[in-house]
Amino acid sequence: TVHAVTVSTMTAHVTARHAPQEVGRWQRVWASKAGRVLAMWVGIRAGIWLWMLGTAWLSGVDAARRLSDPITWVIDRLVVWDSTYFISIAQHGYNSTGATCCEQAFFPGYPLAIRAMTPLFGDARLAALAIPVLAGAVAAMLLWRITVDEFGTAAGRHAVLLLALTPYGVFLSLAYSESLFLALALAAWYAARHQHWWWAGAFASAAALVRVNGVFVAVALAVMWIAARRRGGDTRRTTALALLLPFASAGAYLWYVQSRSWPSWTQAQGSAWDRHVGWPWEGFAWSWRWVTAQPSMDLRVAGVSEILVVLSGVALVVVLARTHRWAEFVYIGLSVGVLVFSNRFLSSPRLSVLWFPAFVLAGAWLARDSHQILRKWVYGASVVGLAYTSLVFATHLWVS
Repeated sequence: TVHAVTVSTMTAHVTARHAPQEVGRWQRVWASKAGRVLAMWVGIRAGIWLWMLGTAWLSGVDAARRLSDPITWVIDRLVVWDSTYFISIAQHGYNSTGATCCEQAFFPGYPLAIRAMTPLFGDARLAALAIPVLAGAVAAMLLWRITVDEFGTAAGRHAVLLLALTPYGVFLSLAYSESLFLALALAAWYAARHQHWWWAGAFASAAALVRVNGVFVAVALAVMWIAARRRGGDTRRTTALALLLPFASAGAYLWYVQSRSWPSWTQAQGSAWDRHVGWPWEGFAWSWRWVTAQPSMDLRVAGVSEILVVLSGVALVVVLARTHRWAEFVYIGLSVGVLVFSNRFLSSPRLSVLWFPAFVLAGAWLARDSHQILRKWVYGASVVGLAYTSLVFATHLWVS
């Protein structure tokens, strides 16, 4: 049998022909390794929840509610901040109170998924938590496969471990849209690497309904499509139409907002969070004022983290350009660009979890034998950071 054509960022190659017996053997090996990686991911996610609930319990957070209604107390530790917007939209639709702003700042993909899953769980809050659990596991396995395809199994394992332990990866275990988006974006990327362009377009279209960053994925897929054409892959011109689907889905939602005579998506961002287009120095100045003026430690840490993440994002874009990884360069460049050219870097640490090419490259880097000592420092720092963000979120302080 012949495997599907695999397309890397700027090159395309066809996998070699194997005898059926050899295919079966390798499939069994991959399944076994995949099972261990999935178990590692699930174990870390479960550990995060236990840490959040255990530390909140021992520190006496909302003790009266814990005694009177322990189930609600547990859910309250995990469902707060933006989670309440998603659940409200899922239950009642946008701006159900009659106001014209600003729930339309949240794209409808995740609320629609919550509404679809609610009958299975009997509670929208439980459905909102179940989706990230399932989507996060799918995202982890897709990240593993993508990394293994290019750099090997050791790199794949480290890529998933980095994603699992990244400090702001706590949001992959909470009622937020990051897990769902990441699963769909990685599915689109994996399909495109194997030249399944219509599947890639469909997954990217779904991602564009979850977050506007799905459009950035679509642009990167177009770069992959052009590379495949230039390298002589079996890529029909008509498959380019599949890459228009994400623009259609995002455009349909923006048209819906306009049809209701509500403030636009960008206007809602400005009204609710004072976020609008600005020069890079405006964002850095705003963040510095935030750090120096805030009285509480959680807010100051968040401000410093926003600056560091944006600077790291710029450095990542440079690395991708120098290594000629043009599809990744486009996706990360657009993702970082919308942060850099904003008057504030709000939520940039949380959004960095979506930069999956960084985890692929970092996984390959840490897999080198010469980096054994460095791994300990990287993973140690990640665990400390993840423990901090998880505890802060469980106590309803500001994380990102």
